[in-house]
Amino acid sequence: MKAAKKHCSGCWGYNGQGQLGIGTQVDSSVPVEVTALPLAVKSIASNAREGWHTCAVKHNSEVACWGSNWSGQIGDGTLADALSPKVVPGISNAAMAVPRDSGTCALTQEGSVLCWGYAASIASDGTVTDSLTPVGVPGIDGRARYLGVARTGMCAGLDDGRLTCWGGGIDSSESTVPQVIPGLSGVSAFAGNNTHHCALLSSGRVRCWGSNTLGQLGIDTGINNLYPSPIPLSESPGIFANSLQAGFAHNCLLDTNGAVRCWGPNSPGPVSDNLHPGSISGISGATQISLGGDWNCARLTSGEVKCWGSSPWAGLGVDPKVTSSGTPLSVTGISDAQSVHVGGQHACVVHSDASVSCWGLNNVGQLGDGTTTNQNSPVPIPGLTGVSKLAVGSQVMCALLNDETVKCLGSNWRVTTDGETWEGAA
Repeated sequence: MKAAKKHCSGCWGYNGQGQLGIGTQVDSSVPVEVTALPLAVKSIASNAREGWHTCAVKHNSEVACWGSNWSGQIGDGTLADALSPKVVPGISNAAMAVPRDSGTCALTQEGSVLCWGYAASIASDGTVTDSLTPVGVPGIDGRARYLGVARTGMCAGLDDGRLTCWGGGIDSSESTVPQVIPGLSGVSAFAGNNTHHCALLSSGRVRCWGSNTLGQLGIDTGINNLYPSPIPLSESPGIFANSLQAGFAHNCLLDTNGAVRCWGPNSPGPVSDNLHPGSISGISGATQISLGGDWNCARLTSGEVKCWGSSPWAGLGVDPKVTSSGTPLSVTGISDAQSVHVGGQHACVVHSDASVSCWGLNNVGQLGDGTTTNQNSPVPIPGLTGVSKLAVGSQVMCALLNDETVKCLGSNWRVTTDGETWEGAA
């Protein structure tokens, strides 16, 4: 019994559909043990903007998922919400698992891709159907080495540096079968959301394609691109990207000089220039960025965190509360951040001592401070220590600890099968 307890997880927050994985639908505003993870966990993942479920890859390379299951995204062969982690059948060699809006995909150690949930099963004629259990994705021309998710599609980076996408990844329309993106080579990372996608190349350059109605491609608005085009500023001498992220309709890159450069809609100011990438004033020595729908945060070499953009519910981490700023603001009381993680309506920081502080919306206890009081600036999560990684969902957050256990918190609401009605525990 002690060994089983060592390798389980803990959660807190609203728990109407079992997102906390504790075997009940009882809410909790403090961390509690998650059940049914008898083996140590090596990675966890949630979808930061759309997801209502979480998945973990265990040390035996099995995948376990829990939470909402209206399209079969848990993968256990049912449509019943998973109140505790369910092992996904048929997968014993997973390298990573990636939750998406109403589905999940896993990359195997051999480089193949399996998906389940919404539109997961792809027939030879290109028609798609939901699948309650994992099915192989056909037509991937090569060995996949990483997966990327956008709201309207999935992409797989191949061993030879090409990128193949499906479900909205090849241009501004949907492609139900995997298609290699033309004109791309040496791709090292992918970022996308809604109807636009971007790729980071091993050369440090960035290419984007898809819809450009709001300037999300970094060129004049209204000019959609069916094929990847260079981001103008990223082609300047001496400017190379280290990392790339996408928000709702804007993008940011962290360059090798520690500057942050963003492009996309500028209403009311998440980026410096809505048509062309611009360096964010007041940010230097950045080591990590994290993007929400319309707001962004950066971790600096000093251990400070600065945030900017528009976040009516979460605020930008300062007290008194500021909900919108085109100029980065220093998050109150943070000087030792190891990483920052932006969710839908809240954000969290991992400190140098591996503890965690969060701020923002707390209506269902998702900040983990034992209350349901919103917080303008970071408050520590009592009892949560030894954190090695955070996976932040729309209103759910899970932490992978150094002892390979998992603790989670947050909302457990979900959309019903009609896609319209929000429901939760009474």
